[in-house]
This record gives sequence, C-alpha cells and structure tokens, in this order.
Amino acid sequence: MKSHTHSNSAARIITIGGGKGGVGKSIISSNLAVAMAQNGHRVVLVDCDLGAANQHVLFGIDRPLPGLQALIDRKIDSLTPAMTPTPLPNLHLVAGTGASVGAANISHGEKQRIMKKIRALDADVVVVDVGAGVSFNVLDFFELGSQRLLVVTPQVTSIQTAYSFLKGAVLRTLRHSAEKTSEIELLEPAIASRENEKVSQMLLRLREQHPAFGEAIFQILARFNAQIVGNQVFEENQTGIFHAVARMINDFLGINVPILGYVGVSRRIRESVNQRRPMLLGGQKDENAKIFREMADNLLMEDVSIDDLLIDEEDAEQPSVAGEISSPPSLSSDAPAAATTAAAAGNAETAPAAEGTAEGKLQPEYTPYARKHLRHVVDWKATVRSTAGDTTVRVLEVSAGGLALESGARFEIGDRLTVIFEHLPDRPTVIVTVTRRIARGYAAEGEMPPALAFAASHGGESAGSRLAG
Repeated sequence: MKSHTHSNSAARIITIGGGKGGVGKSIISSNLAVAMAQNGHRVVLVDCDLGAANQHVLFGIDRPLPGLQALIDRKIDSLTPAMTPTPLPNLHLVAGTGASVGAANISHGEKQRIMKKIRALDADVVVVDVGAGVSFNVLDFFELGSQRLLVVTPQVTSIQTAYSFLKGAVLRTLRHSAEKTSEIELLEPAIASRENEKVSQMLLRLREQHPAFGEAIFQILARFNAQIVGNQVFEENQTGIFHAVARMINDFLGINVPILGYVGVSRRIRESVNQRRPMLLGGQKDENAKIFREMADNLLMEDVSIDDLLIDEEDAEQPSVAGEISSPPSLSSDAPAAATTAAAAGNAETAPAAEGTAEGKLQPEYTPYARKHLRHVVDWKATVRSTAGDTTVRVLEVSAGGLALESGARFEIGDRLTVIFEHLPDRPTVIVTVTRRIARGYAAEGEMPPALAFAASHGGESAGSRLAG
C-alpha cells in the first residue's frame, strides 16, 4: 500500500457530495462556508460542479472572476487570482465551469492540476462543492477532502445514489492506495462487486488470507472520515432513515458514517435561493440556522490529518486494468435495502420489507437496519451523577432505549451515568452508558421507564436536533 505523507498546508479541506443532483449539496456547502467565515475563519468555497456550477448564483454574483475554467485553459497558474469576493470579507468563491458542451469532460492531467491548486489555497478552510454523478472526476474531487460530507434526502432516489456514490468513493480510495499489481488483483472482487454484495465481507476474507495487506486496507477505511448530512427533512420520524442508512453503510462497506446533522424543509431556505443570498447571511435565527452553525462548529472541532498523496500528482491516465473501476458504480435498482425502502419507512418501528426491483430481483432486507425505538425530541434539564460529581445537563432526545444529552462536562465512552429528571413527576432516575459523541453532546444507552417515554412523546419540542443513538 502507498504510504501517505501529510501536507504542509494549514487548510482543512471539506468535500461535499451526494451522487445525485437536487439533494441540496450547494445549499449545504454555501451555508457551512458562511457559518465558518462568520466564526472568523478564512474560507474559500470551491465550486467543483463542472458544467453546472451555481455557487456564484447562490451568492448573487453575476460576474465571478474566471475560476476553474481559467485554470483548465492555463490562463492562470494558481487559484488565488480566481478567488471572487463575497459579502463576507473572509469568504471567497472559486467559481466552477459554465454549462458549455464538454465542460465536465476534463482530462486526467487537468483534474490533477485542479486538485493540486486546491490543496495549495491559502486559507483556514476550503469547502469543495462536488458535482453530481459517480464519474471518476467527481469521486476524485470527493476523495480530496480530509472531511467528507454525504448529503442525503429521505427520497428513494437520493438514498440509492448516495450509497452508490459512497461505495464508488471508498473503492476508488482503496484502488489509489494500491501500488502493486498483486494488490490491485486482490482488490478486484470488491471493486467488481454488485450493489447488493457486502464489500465488508470481501475485505474481511482478504484480511484473513493476506493479513498485512488486509490490515492496511482496514486502516484506510478507518480514516475515510465521511459523515451524513440529512437534508429536506419534513418530519421528525424521517430522521430515523438516515440512521438506518448509516448502519447499512457500515454493514455493506465497513466504514462508520455518523450523522453530522439534519436540515429541515424550510421556506427561508427556498426564499434564500430565489433572493440569491445564503440563508445565514440574512441573520435568521431559526432552527436550521442553528443547525448549520452547530455542524460547522463540530467540523472545525474535529482533529484531522491531511493526506497529501491520495492521488499522486505525477500519475498518468491509465487504461482499465484488473482492479481499476472500469465504469462508475452501478445506479441500478439492486442497491442495498435502504435505497428502496427507507423513504417509505418513516418510523423505524414500521419499516416494510424490501420490495422487488424493476428487474424483479429481490433486494436485501431493510428491517435489520431500522431502529427499534421511536425517538422523541425534548428540551429538558436533568442532573447527571457520575464519578466526577453532579452536573446539570440538557436532555435533547429520549427513546425507550436511550437518550441524547448536551453537557458542559466531559464524559468518556463507556462512562455509566445516573440521570435524574428532577422537573418530572416522581423525579424518575435512569442509569445509562455513554456510547458515542454526537454533534451537541453525547448519546447514551439504557432502559427508559415507560413513564419517561410517555412524557417525552407528549411534551417534546419540534424536530431538528440530532437524535439519540
């Protein structure tokens, strides 16, 4: 496997993709970039949607400076002269290419040049709005990020293409990391797998047969660092779909893809598009504005290493060989179960069985990925008792199997906490175990008394926050 060195650049690169057009990648990208810039960071937003660039439109910029097209045409030698100012002094935009014939069909060398110049940008954060589709160019731009966001909506087509996109990105990364023909051949079964085959099982068998190479593969998977952003959420129970998709991805691809946040369907967001001004520039303080800022804060809090040699600058365009993806991952209807049934599932308790595909092939069951318990969004104060003493926390969500809490105190995974709900009748007390960090605090598991779930279901706040594990 190739050993990765680390870039000297201080820029944190965040790539945002989704596989399908219309899921809101550009809106998510623009508002996250604004949120980070409003926090004082120097941000460059790069529109890598070649042939259908629209970030300049979202910012109300009629005539952006020549961007990626000027770099492709070799009219500029860096992206610095291509940085168009925005209403925020520390946020600049590098415009993509226009809707001209062939604009998206750049050569391998042109792609490498773009990626090199993006890495060289002088900024604290570079946000890359990746184009739609699963072409090699799109997957490679997504791979550029040290943090990768997958935008998914509750619709069937979005879930289906998001999985195919992420599978292509994972396999593309593994392929780029292989340096010997023998390594490429070992990856061939995974790269050639169909959508309903579990890549994770193939890689486990590979590790059993070739321990050193297999271990290197799993280390790359552990560093893949992708997260899901749920978008266009209409109602609370739809958020369970994204958790099911994350569990399905872990099962099929062997990578953890936590949920960064959920963005609800919003009149203000729609109006911001028509007004050509990102919503956060309007000073709104609604739930979605809060969520954008929380997602931005949590991305910037993450400690990331920047891989500089994911794709070598000197690589030449290679014809398809054993182990190379000969065509983009299939978007056929034999994707994993979440792709066909998640949008219909809604409440995880009523997840339907998988339906047949258009070709009559039965897909894997969605039910194993559905959550067992309905979660209720609340806004409660409680006292947490731990070995460090007592502290006041804010409980964000409650289900029959656990809760999510926000706290100024720091807890560790595995900590056992006693949670006392002092404001509820009879002051119910539960014991939970911290299972993971989430955007606003911690998820903890434990058996909740029925009275607590009843109180949550009858007194919870509106949806919008990250839900419990």
